Amino acid sequence: MKKRDHEAEQALRVLIADDSRDAIAQIGSWIHERWPRAELFDVCTPEEAIDTAIARKIENLVLDLDFGAQRASGVVIARTIREARRTEKTLSTRIVFRTVHAGDAGYLRQIEKLITDDRHRPTVWGFLDKGSVPKRVAQNAIEQVFLYELCFSDIFNQRFKESPSRDLTDLEFTALIYIAVGATNDGIGWLYRCITAKRRANCGGLYQKMKIVSREVLRKGSPRSLKAGRGFAMRP
Repeated sequence: MKKRDHEAEQALRVLIADDSRDAIAQIGSWIHERWPRAELFDVCTPEEAIDTAIARKIENLVLDLDFGAQRASGVVIARTIREARRTEKTLSTRIVFRTVHAGDAGYLRQIEKLITDDRHRPTVWGFLDKGSVPKRVAQNAIEQVFLYELCFSDIFNQRFKESPSRDLTDLEFTALIYIAVGATNDGIGWLYRCITAKRRANCGGLYQKMKIVSREVLRKGSPRSLKAGRGFAMRP
């Protein structure tokens, strides 16, 4: 894995397209903290994202996957930009898709349709969950895609990774890698092309070996409801 040159890192230009100003401010501040000289462009609609990326020839894109009902998705934005750039052979398109549960099966299916299309496939792509993701994880994802050009297609290939640990099977070690980049349990099941029960058994075995307590165990030790006046009841 080779990092792009120092000049590319210093001249990092990134378009952030999201319908949430808070989400834009969060990822923008994390990018600027890691790369103070980065030039950021932010927009809140799919139309602005397409126009800005094309007009300013921005190669690094952070695209919300879900702009809401009746609006173009991040995948549609990416496809439109790639179509407009078909004749510009030297212009790359590096994309980090971002939304809540970005590594879920439904979103991964959308992305797969884009990256298996030779006409519209981006140069490199990745995804980042918009939930409670640690800052360093977000910065790493940006660095992997925009600077190292590490494509998540390479991470999600169909071969199981060889486990370096005697405690984890190849299947469990592969699941651990997928979890680390933000794939949900359903997303992992879809990547494995396996049924839900098998996916749960595989992930469950991994969690047990790593001594990670499941939600079910935590719920058994939690009160089903809070005292009156506290505002809500906990679901089982």
